Amino acid sequence: MRSHDVGVLAVGAATVDLIHEVGDPPPIDGKIDARRQLVVAGGSAANGAVTAAYLGAKATLLTGLGQHMLTGGIHADLEQHGVQVMDLDPQRTVTPPVSAIRVTAGTGERAVVSWGAQAYDPGPDELPELRDLLHRLVFEHDVLLLDGQHPRLALAAAQEARRLGRLSVLDADHWTPGLAELIPLCAVVVASHELRPPGCADARQALRYVARHCSWAAMTHGAGDVRWQAGGQRGTIEVPQVTAIDTLAAGDIFHGALAATLAGAPAPLTVSAFTHGLRVAARTASASCTVFGPRAWMRTDSTPSPLTLATRHGGAA
Repeated sequence: MRSHDVGVLAVGAATVDLIHEVGDPPPIDGKIDARRQLVVAGGSAANGAVTAAYLGAKATLLTGLGQHMLTGGIHADLEQHGVQVMDLDPQRTVTPPVSAIRVTAGTGERAVVSWGAQAYDPGPDELPELRDLLHRLVFEHDVLLLDGQHPRLALAAAQEARRLGRLSVLDADHWTPGLAELIPLCAVVVASHELRPPGCADARQALRYVARHCSWAAMTHGAGDVRWQAGGQRGTIEVPQVTAIDTLAAGDIFHGALAATLAGAPAPLTVSAFTHGLRVAARTASASCTVFGPRAWMRTDSTPSPLTLATRHGGAA
C-alpha cells in the first residue's frame, strides 16, 4: 500500500434519480400517490463512488455533466457525500440522464425508466487533453471502477490503468458490444447473473466467459450467493439475508464497496483478499436494501472502513 490514503477513481454515468415508493403499481391511465419520494444523484459509477467515499477511500468521479439546471443537484449530492467530481464537459447544456424509479413497498422491488446515459461518450480524439487527465487521475488512485456506460472513455481509462499497473474493477451488468474489448483489460470483473455474452445461454456460461478473459471473476445473483473464479479456484460467498425495503442501487453499492476494500489490499491481489472484498461488498449491499433510498443505509450501517478491515484481517482487506 502506498503512503497516501487509498483512492478509487470511478469512471461512468451520473444521473438524476427520481425515486417514488408506492404500495401498488399505478393503473394504466391512472394516478396514485407515492408514500415517499427522493431526488438524488444516481448512476452506477456515481453510487459506487459515494460508497467508496463512505468506506474511507478518496473517491473521484470522472464523468460528463455540464451546466444544465439539473446538474447542480448532482454536483451537490455527490460532493456532500465526499466525492470529488471531475466534469469532462462543464460547458455542456444537454439535459443530464434522468431515471424515473418506482419502488414497491413490501418487496423492495424496483422498476426503472432511464434515458441518455450512453449518449455522452467522449474519447481522446474529441478531447486531446483526456490522455493527460486520465494519466494523472489513474496514477493518483489505487483502483479504477468502471460501469462501461461511456464505452470509449471506459476503454481509455482501462488502458491507462493497465499501463500504470493499477487494479481495474468492472461492473458488468448487461451485455453491450463494448464489453468484449473492455473485459480483458480489467483485472476484476463482477457480472450480474443477467449478463449474456455472445454464445452464452445461461449465467454459468456467462461466468465462465468472464473468467476466461480476466484474472478475478465473480457473478452476483441478487439475494443469492455470489459465485467467483480466480487462479484456478472457485467458490461462493454467502449474501446476508435481510428484509428488503428497497433494492435500488444495491449492485452499485456492491461494486463501490468491493473497489474500496481492494484499494486497501496489498499488491499483488490474493484469493484471500479478493474473497474478503466480496464478503464486505455483499454485507454492504445487503445493508443498503434494509432502508428506503440509496443513501439512508449510511446513517444506520456500522461497517468499518477498508483500512480498519485491513488491520483486523492482517492486511487482507
